[in-house]
Amino acid sequence: MIYWDNLNDTIFYVSPSCERAAYLFDKGNFRLQETDDLSSLPEERIRCLRIIDTKNFLLLDWSSENRSKGAYYNLYDKNADITYKLRDDIVYDKRGDLSMRYLRMSYVKLKGREYIMTQTKAYKVENIPSALHWKLDADDLEGNPVLALVRLKDE
Repeated sequence: MIYWDNLNDTIFYVSPSCERAAYLFDKGNFRLQETDDLSSLPEERIRCLRIIDTKNFLLLDWSSENRSKGAYYNLYDKNADITYKLRDDIVYDKRGDLSMRYLRMSYVKLKGREYIMTQTKAYKVENIPSALHWKLDADDLEGNPVLALVRLKDE
């Protein structure tokens, strides 16, 4: 299990027998303080909204007051020990309006393969050619949800 307290600078792996550091944020005054008013945070503070722990990566979803209250993503490569900031065009797929920025998403492992699971609307996937194969109704303006599984690379 992975754990991060917003008042700490370390993400931990926790098991019944031990705990160890998984990721350490840089030094700075970005961490939440116990004295912070959560309804009006100082600009330099960040909050981790979600952590997705895959075989090779940690995907960190965070928000900051000084970034127009948007969500941002960092990808930590466990093997190379390098952290990357994900570009907007990676986070947002214009073809199917699959924006990790605003949709709920979760990590799921099925038959040994890793996926990010999210949703979109049927009418928003009309620009994805393979969606026609699934017989999705591009004229569905009622906004019926469509489950989207994004398969992560094995390597």
